[in-house]
Amino acid sequence: MKKYLTTVLFALLLALGQTWAQTNTDFTLGKQQFAQKKYEAAITSFKKAAKAEPSKEANYLWLAKAYNQRLKRASNFMAKGTLARKMKNAYKKAVEVAPQSVKARYSLAMYYISAPAIAGGSFTKAEKQAQAILKLNKGKGYELLGAIYQGKKEYTAAEKAYRNSLQFSDNQAAMYYKLGMLFQTQKQYVRAFQEFGHAMKADEDYLMAYYQYARTAVFAQMQTRKGIKYLRYYISKASAKNTKIVAPTYAWWRMGKLYELQQDTIQAKQAYQKALQLKPENKEAKAALEKLKETE
Repeated sequence: MKKYLTTVLFALLLALGQTWAQTNTDFTLGKQQFAQKKYEAAITSFKKAAKAEPSKEANYLWLAKAYNQRLKRASNFMAKGTLARKMKNAYKKAVEVAPQSVKARYSLAMYYISAPAIAGGSFTKAEKQAQAILKLNKGKGYELLGAIYQGKKEYTAAEKAYRNSLQFSDNQAAMYYKLGMLFQTQKQYVRAFQEFGHAMKADEDYLMAYYQYARTAVFAQMQTRKGIKYLRYYISKASAKNTKIVAPTYAWWRMGKLYELQQDTIQAKQAYQKALQLKPENKEAKAALEKLKETE
């Protein structure tokens, strides 16, 4: 009898191991296909992974990401609606299987913030997720509330939420950056400069703070010298392959704008040319260069 139970247990563990291996293969394949921009294939793989391991939130989060990429490339209105619904449902499923997951709830809330009402967007539903996250992670909960209030253009409440998040967040630079963007949106450029400066002090490698400081300098038509300095640092560190930050071609374009504000047309022209060397189809740099040539 003991030998029989041992055999059954071994067979069960073997079967579970095969399922795990198969699921890992599907999930890993989906991520590879996603990286290769084969989003339809990735969707199929993540669906298989979710079917094999329905309690794994990562399967649904990555499935939602794949739907999002398909949505960005869809031209048909009906197709967009279908993909948006599937993306939302995938995020909801992630929350369902992992209600204690801050990442799952945050992702669903960002969908509610970003989507139009016709596609299920809802600040009320997003705030419900934020309240749930506050019980799990105060830093992320307040950060999400800040994004919700900013989306509703309740800027005072948004600033308060972001500052509350600073007390709990383990990523101070990111929160100062969000405050900088909040003030930039309101055209409070001096305060935006201050917050981007705080972000740089908190993390000297937080590159987007440098870029947005320079972008603010273009809008405000001030701090041009420092803006150029920060863009050069940004370009020296940035990689065109890093899709999470602005491509260097646009940093060169912004630099050209700053040189124009300094009335240095030679340096501006060179900056626009470097932008076009990196990306010939950069419409903004091309238009700026052509306009500059017309004034010569």
